[in-house]
Amino acid sequence: MMPDIIRDPIIVQSGEDQLGSSLSAIRKYVVDSCKEAGFPKEVINRLRLAVDEIAANIMIHGYDEAGLQGEVKASAVIDDTMLTITLEDSAPFYDPRTRPAPKNLNDPLDLRETGGLGVYLALKNVDKFDYEYIDNKNINRFGVKRIHAENQKGNGVFKLLLRSRSETVDNLLREALPIAQYNLDVVTDDDALLQKLQHEVVDLILLDLCATDAPPLELLTTLQGNTQIQSPVIIVTDNFDIEPILQCIDKGANDFILLPHKSELLQLRIRANIERAALQQAKMKSLTQIEDRIKRIFTIDPAVDAHSPTLNIDAFLHHVLGEIKGMYNADAGTVYYREGSRLRFAVVQTDSLGVTLGGNSDQPITFAPLPLYDDDNVTPNTRNIAPYVALHGETINIPNIYTTTKFDFSATKVFDAENHYKSISCLAIPLKNHRNEVIGVIQLLNAQGPDGRIVTFDGAKQGITESLCAHVATILTNRLLVQQQMLMSKIEHDLDIGRQIQRTFLPTVFPKLDGWEVASYFQPAREVAGDFYDVFLMPSNCLGLVIADVCDKGVGAALFMSLMRSLLRAYAMQQYTEDWSVAFEPSRGGTSTQISPSTGSIALANAIHLTNQYVSTNHGDLNMFATTFFAVLDPITGSLQYINGGHCSPLILDKDGHVKAQLEPTGPAVGMFSDSNFEIAEAILEPGDSLFAFTDGVEDTRNPFGKRFKEDGINGLLQPAAPSIQHLLHRVRDRLENFKGDAVQFDDITMLGVRREL
Repeated sequence: MMPDIIRDPIIVQSGEDQLGSSLSAIRKYVVDSCKEAGFPKEVINRLRLAVDEIAANIMIHGYDEAGLQGEVKASAVIDDTMLTITLEDSAPFYDPRTRPAPKNLNDPLDLRETGGLGVYLALKNVDKFDYEYIDNKNINRFGVKRIHAENQKGNGVFKLLLRSRSETVDNLLREALPIAQYNLDVVTDDDALLQKLQHEVVDLILLDLCATDAPPLELLTTLQGNTQIQSPVIIVTDNFDIEPILQCIDKGANDFILLPHKSELLQLRIRANIERAALQQAKMKSLTQIEDRIKRIFTIDPAVDAHSPTLNIDAFLHHVLGEIKGMYNADAGTVYYREGSRLRFAVVQTDSLGVTLGGNSDQPITFAPLPLYDDDNVTPNTRNIAPYVALHGETINIPNIYTTTKFDFSATKVFDAENHYKSISCLAIPLKNHRNEVIGVIQLLNAQGPDGRIVTFDGAKQGITESLCAHVATILTNRLLVQQQMLMSKIEHDLDIGRQIQRTFLPTVFPKLDGWEVASYFQPAREVAGDFYDVFLMPSNCLGLVIADVCDKGVGAALFMSLMRSLLRAYAMQQYTEDWSVAFEPSRGGTSTQISPSTGSIALANAIHLTNQYVSTNHGDLNMFATTFFAVLDPITGSLQYINGGHCSPLILDKDGHVKAQLEPTGPAVGMFSDSNFEIAEAILEPGDSLFAFTDGVEDTRNPFGKRFKEDGINGLLQPAAPSIQHLLHRVRDRLENFKGDAVQFDDITMLGVRREL
């Protein structure tokens, strides 16, 4: 216990001339005594007004109106529990306690009876008031209880509003609640309570059930319906009748107190309800702030709009980081975005240092990405917190990085040393999308309390933050999918254009030659193909026939096909020759005869040889080549001079559909080797004969069970003899479609046919 403090008293004079200065001196004495006792401002004002009211009555009514002169002595004693202010005077006997109180404190001033209000309020503003008349002196003692710092509400007092029905409850509460901590205001009807609540914010509402059997259910309903009133409500009663109490609680009352109640326990109950309501309001305020931040994340300008097809990922993450930092009042944060087996720094921000890198700032990030695996690309990197969170998909909350041993924060500590910073609390949250895939990590540093001190990150907000981060991750994933879809749509559009262009490379109208019929069929496996065919008149009045199959499929094969087709036709049409003596040696095929150089055969050799050299020399590193059958048909004689560069052997059929010959390869695929040797062979198409050429897509057609069509399937379709070459190609096409069924087409299918009429 602390020793009593006895302050030196002061003595002031009465009299009209001294009234102002005397009252001022007493006021200052009271204020100084309150400050020494450690009272807050609200308590000081209330005690000063109470003492001032009685001192003024002494000087005006006790001395002046009685025609007397005298002194007023003020003294103060401060002990461990109370401050006591004492006024002594020698005026006639007067006990303030005998002054009648106003009958109705809620009446307007012009309707109240005069007198008594000031004294009444003065006595109500202190915890204890005593009056004695000793040795012809009036002695007025004012007592205010001292509340220790740990029990005080900051530097103020709790504001309580009582709806009173009896003076008993009013007196019991005032006796139990020290004014140093509780400012009890009293109203005596419901309208006055509601009116006061419209203009003031109170910490607690007390509803008196004494002296009435009817619980204030209508008033409670009104209080519950007013969202502006957040104060908790306690029922006070001196009658333990449970039914009306339960009715009140059912209508929204928070608690009840049975009077009389021990002072300490009563204060505990009141503080518990006030603090519980404050926590609830703080929680609701926090949730509202979080809701506002979430709304701001997803309703922002188009530059970082989560629903915009032009979403800038780093700018969006910058915005998200700012809002999540605000939820925790964090000083710093980093967003990592996963790219393969690394975490790329997307945004780095430290408010107190004025540092912002990446995101939508103009300052680039130079930090190297964090590897998710060690050098062996197998062992997970669990030393660093961000890779650990990315790999395990769990949130990590660390109160102090300087005391933890689970993770390596050496880089953070180096940053601290270089920038005179101190990283303490840390929270790392995974960005997990709807497929539970971690696409990034948000790492926060140094959560700050209301007073600016660094505190541990609030675990109660963790679930909300994780849900928010999951939503952000899903948006990013969906946006990437949308962007990929847009890219795919563009690619598909480009492929469609490529398909249309490629179709223009393939002739649909063939040169008309008396006594000859030419037909083709082309069905790519994808949007564009590596197969191609060509039919064109050559300078020698011969007919050039080409069918080829570029290795591989898709866009690359289609581009290579365009090159090959253009080269073959260009070289075949130019007037240029080399020494082709080797090309006119007897063919190893048994179906051709030794031939002599001619314009057609030279053009044929020219086209294959020069194309092979160009492709192998300029594009050999691509390992692209094409199996190629190129034939030159003399429509007068039926002579068919050809080079078969590794292609499927075309068939020569007689008029009955029997195979007369297979035109075997006379060299390798075109473009494979720069020094390749291509021999020219010759066959004769007699009246009624047909040439049937095709790519390996015909033989490789698969049914739903994976079985290949094969060559035997073709031979079975050649008889009986078709009435036209077009009819034969359609017969093969229909058979392939029936064989394939619902299976996906495996390869490009191309067929080319020539028939000599009888």
